[in-house]
Amino acid sequence: MDSAYWIFILAICSYRSSAQQMRVEKFVKIKMKYCWNYEKRTSIFETPVFSYAGNDNLSFNNCGRWEQTKAGSNPPWDVFLVAVIDERLRKLYGALVSDQTIISDGSTWDAGHFKAIERKEQVKIYGGECRERSDGNSCFIKRGLTNLKMLDVKEVELKHGEFYSKSLLVIRIERVEFKPSLQPICLWNRGNQDDTSQNFYSQDIWNYKLKKVDFLPEQRCFYSGPGSEIQKQYCDAYSNSICTSRSWVDEKIFLYIERLDRFYLRAFNPFLSGASTEPWVDLLPFTNQIVSASADLAAMPKIPDLKRKIDFGQRQSFPGCGQKSGENSNPWHAIISRIDPIHEGFCGATLISEKTLVTAANCLYDQRGTEMEASNLKITLGLHSSSKNHEDSQQNIMVSSIIVHPEFNFNKSDLKSDIALIILQNKAQLIEQVVPICLWNDEYDLSKIVDTTGTVVGWVRNDSLQEVQIQPIYYQQCYESNRPFFSKYLHPRENFCAGFPHNKTGACIGENGSGFVIEKDNRFFLRGTKSVPVDVGGEEEEVKTCNPQHFALFTDVTNFLKWIVDNKR
Repeated sequence: MDSAYWIFILAICSYRSSAQQMRVEKFVKIKMKYCWNYEKRTSIFETPVFSYAGNDNLSFNNCGRWEQTKAGSNPPWDVFLVAVIDERLRKLYGALVSDQTIISDGSTWDAGHFKAIERKEQVKIYGGECRERSDGNSCFIKRGLTNLKMLDVKEVELKHGEFYSKSLLVIRIERVEFKPSLQPICLWNRGNQDDTSQNFYSQDIWNYKLKKVDFLPEQRCFYSGPGSEIQKQYCDAYSNSICTSRSWVDEKIFLYIERLDRFYLRAFNPFLSGASTEPWVDLLPFTNQIVSASADLAAMPKIPDLKRKIDFGQRQSFPGCGQKSGENSNPWHAIISRIDPIHEGFCGATLISEKTLVTAANCLYDQRGTEMEASNLKITLGLHSSSKNHEDSQQNIMVSSIIVHPEFNFNKSDLKSDIALIILQNKAQLIEQVVPICLWNDEYDLSKIVDTTGTVVGWVRNDSLQEVQIQPIYYQQCYESNRPFFSKYLHPRENFCAGFPHNKTGACIGENGSGFVIEKDNRFFLRGTKSVPVDVGGEEEEVKTCNPQHFALFTDVTNFLKWIVDNKR
């Protein structure tokens, strides 16, 4: 056998050995003082911004209300999922967080439960009032049998560091009709800086009572002297956990906060009970993952750190870039079209060098989600009127290759990493009407260009190339303009919104893939590319026609500059 075979076998064995070593290593006990986060403060988690704004910032409208009119009544968000599998009763406790979503502890499901997932029609959902009948089938743990069906289940990994993780199930059900005995619980809508002032409760899921517990500094859950020992996995977990006094409840799953007559779901499943303390898995840092997996919740995505800036120095990204003559000239704008003459140009692109253009990745897929063949595409530069068969400045150049960003996934339709490069077979001839634009060389922080006017060009419904001047806005302003839509498609740092919806000035779908260009010091720079959702919208958000009353989304090229520079020709 050749050496490549044995190298492959050795690589597989090495991978399996390292994975097994990691599984073993997380159970190894070390002294507390050797934990990486020993005696460090808990991580600071910021306040989530949910879809139901107002002054309450609720995760779902009118959530967290509990009219405790009956002694011993259990919370109205308590839900049980029950199925008989292999002649055994399989049950799962969950909390209703919206009219279509239940969340539950994924670690309590065994093989029989996962088999129940495959047989969704066999799962019965109990919630609301219990009216016992002679057949005894209408009640389970004081919850009534509903007519609701389980539609889908997603598993969310709650990962803390290298060694510790838990799983949470986000279960989609048929829409619930709320009543006093069946109401959703709120997700926590504040940060963790003032946890010490909150009222915490754990719940015994078998007698339905909430028991008040005391919030404790996280060190109290683990610390019994620097020489005490702890498993490595809990070193990762404890600085992101919530520590409370022990409730002495036999079986519990969720930790609640009561604030201003409203209940909030804050944490779940204590993972290590001490003599008098319990650490819980904090759900706050995973709010966005839970929302994304749900059927009907929305929250503004978190804003990550800025990418490291690429410094082009005193020189620009391409010699002579970003300079134009003529008031309405856009010499870097290009049209992408298929070779077949019956197809007109379908997207825009922006020239950044003699052989490279930037466009939206979604432009380069057909309706079936298949990436187009580079050999079937051409680029037109130097064209300013679509009614003319040919202009003296016009250049038609075949495409050599397409480079789609590796993290773009057309089938997910979420617009993440919606950027691609087009490489030409031959160099463009640089003339007055064909000039590359400069790549952005200033501050990456979006707040630095808010209220700065940029230009987008495209053909729209006119024979000549059209311009529109619009301004970027803050992420939160964009999100709040249409919370359900932008909770899915806005990815801070990766893209941004721009437009003037109040006076019906926006970038329409005709400019898909075209550049968002800003002028600085008599030179033009590329800051974004027009990103258009594929097969999204619906009754509430029609994006398949030009709608200037909504903000448009642009991929922020600063987040991808290193990738662009590494791959351009």
